[in-house]
Amino acid sequence: MGTQIMLAQISGGVVAAIAVGAVLVGAILGFLAARFVAAQSVGKAREEARTLIDRAKDEARNEAEKIRLDAEKSRLEARKKAEEEIDKARAEVKEDERRLAKREDLFDRKEETLTLKEQSLSRQADQLKAKEEKIA
Repeated sequence: MGTQIMLAQISGGVVAAIAVGAVLVGAILGFLAARFVAAQSVGKAREEARTLIDRAKDEARNEAEKIRLDAEKSRLEARKKAEEEIDKARAEVKEDERRLAKREDLFDRKEETLTLKEQSLSRQADQLKAKEEKIA
């Protein structure tokens, strides 16, 4: 019986040692597994952060380009409007010049007509004067 007790004590000690070893191995494996999962989570989080940053940069570039294009479009529309107004003003000036030239021509013709009438009246006055001198 003594050997059985001793064997029981030895096997109890071995079982306890195995149990302690198993707990230690489990704790180490658990720690390593937790670190592995944490490392993967951190890596995944970093990758997601990079993706979000890249996406945000792309969106910012796209928005900046849209703003630039809108500004360019507005500038071109303003230029077109200004050119149309200039063309309209030029057309008005040209029309005014045409009317003035027409009036000028009319005044020139009236002046010629008046000059001819004046010459005619002067001749008639000279003729009347000559007739008066003959009569007198």
